[in-house]
Amino acid sequence: MKNDRSCNPNLMKSSLSFLSGICALVMTATVTQAQVVYSYQGGNGTWSAPANWSPATSTAGPTTTDTADIDYTGTGTQIVTYDSAASGTLATLNLTQSSGTGTDELLLAKALTVTSAITLGSSTGLAELALGTTTTGFNLTDSSGITIDSGGELATGSGETITGPLTINAGGTLDVLGASNPALTISGDFTLEGTVINTTFGTYNSTSSALELSGAINILAPTNSVVFKNVALTGSGTTSTTAQINTLYVRAYNGSTQTFSSTFSGTQIVGNIYWSQQTRGSGTDVFKLGSNLSSNGTVDATGNIGTLAGTGSMNFGLDTAGYTLDFSTSVSSFDPSNSSNATNWNLEDSTNTTGKIIAKNFILSTTTGNVSVSNTLTLQAVGGSGNLNNDLGGTGTISAASTFLYTGTSAASAAATLISNRTIGQLQVQNGFLNLNQASLTTGGSVSVNTNGGLILDGTAGTTAGSLVMATGNLTFTLASGGTLDLKLGNNGTSNINDEIFANGGTGSNGTFNLNGGVINLLTGSLGTFDYGSYQLFGNFLTSGNTVTGETIELNGAALDGYTASISQSGLLTFEAVPEPPAWALLPGGMALLALLRYRRRLASIDSV
Repeated sequence: MKNDRSCNPNLMKSSLSFLSGICALVMTATVTQAQVVYSYQGGNGTWSAPANWSPATSTAGPTTTDTADIDYTGTGTQIVTYDSAASGTLATLNLTQSSGTGTDELLLAKALTVTSAITLGSSTGLAELALGTTTTGFNLTDSSGITIDSGGELATGSGETITGPLTINAGGTLDVLGASNPALTISGDFTLEGTVINTTFGTYNSTSSALELSGAINILAPTNSVVFKNVALTGSGTTSTTAQINTLYVRAYNGSTQTFSSTFSGTQIVGNIYWSQQTRGSGTDVFKLGSNLSSNGTVDATGNIGTLAGTGSMNFGLDTAGYTLDFSTSVSSFDPSNSSNATNWNLEDSTNTTGKIIAKNFILSTTTGNVSVSNTLTLQAVGGSGNLNNDLGGTGTISAASTFLYTGTSAASAAATLISNRTIGQLQVQNGFLNLNQASLTTGGSVSVNTNGGLILDGTAGTTAGSLVMATGNLTFTLASGGTLDLKLGNNGTSNINDEIFANGGTGSNGTFNLNGGVINLLTGSLGTFDYGSYQLFGNFLTSGNTVTGETIELNGAALDGYTASISQSGLLTFEAVPEPPAWALLPGGMALLALLRYRRRLASIDSV
């Protein structure tokens, strides 16, 4: 039989193993040869110059699979320029100042992508990575992350993007030199716990920002006292800060949620808060609190970033998440509407606990969209001698579990006002006077006038009877001790009319009223001639179980003269004249007076004898 080795299975297996071994040796040798470490030797010079490296490189300098070591040991400044002839890619970058007090700087004049993590730092001098000049900048990409340690500095030029995680530790420095929009974009998690210099750059407008953050986690905790002029948050993520921010720009993208928290120890952490959406009709973009936050600026939807794409409305959400957003030091109203673009808002407390927005006054009505108030969110108005008008009208829904709370200092003669063409939630007047300056206001929740609070039902400019309607049953109107309720009453020539508080939507009987002291001040003159008849102050309440104890009833701010007044369990106010004493009741006093006169005359006659 002929020996055919080509068909011998054992021989074929042995040959394949041998060839595989040879291939592996060749590949190992190739990789080993490609992973060259190049040390920079050229002083001030360009990256692509072969003679500046040891060993000498190709005309592009260290490239995709190479390691570049740049170490300066002098006392001056060494600048290595990553020039346009470089490849744009690198495996590993080591930039150090191992000895000496000088500065070792790598200046990017071209975009660079690095595979391995970059760490900058020096114990004696400064290791600096500069992303261009003050007028021109270039992007840096390192998905493995960039870390700036003590003795390290990241200097940005103008309009750069860092793609990948960036960490600036204590002793590290971020130096933002440019003034473009944005001056620096960080597309990756960002932790700033070092020093920041040159942050008051650029001029704010509707599309500008100095620092734009789009990572999932952003921590702004610089070791020095610094005020960021403009910070933009894009996409979904969590941002915390210990520093002040003049303008916080929420640049929303297609249904994102940005959670923001602050541990700033001052009284004001953020100036203006502006919202913008890249594409209309692309979902609701939510700004969510991760802590209490104060602002002395304005809240507004400024429109868009660049050209507004898509059709339909911009949709924004503000979620207090159980925290307080405080605009009380702002000179502006809380008015999130946008007059140029259709804008829909949802204000909420997703935790259904104690979330609150505080402002001098609230303007929720808009002709270009709607503003809804959800869950148990409280809108607290604190306006005193200015910013007194509150308008909760418009379209959208207001949760019956939400609360409008007035805690201002306005007097009855210059009361803050509240109007709404839709049903609001609960109504509380805790301090100062609040005037319901419309024919009828409807609440979906209970109403309370607390100590030092005053509620005025002014109707329409005081010339018609006003009404307060609690929309459903099982709700309560409460006037606490120290509170004041101003109600107009009079006679229109046909019948007695008056301001009235209704329960159960004005039909049937349900709900209770509790008059636990306090003052009911009856105002006359604007609704016709006043007579001491009967007036239905509380209508459609249950006719039993109400509390009517200790209230004081006044007429035009003064005590009643010649009459007493009372309110029944059915809410009916009635007057009763104080009777004049009858003639016979005067006889005992007259007889006693005559007896006293006779006694004095007798004493006088005895003395004269």
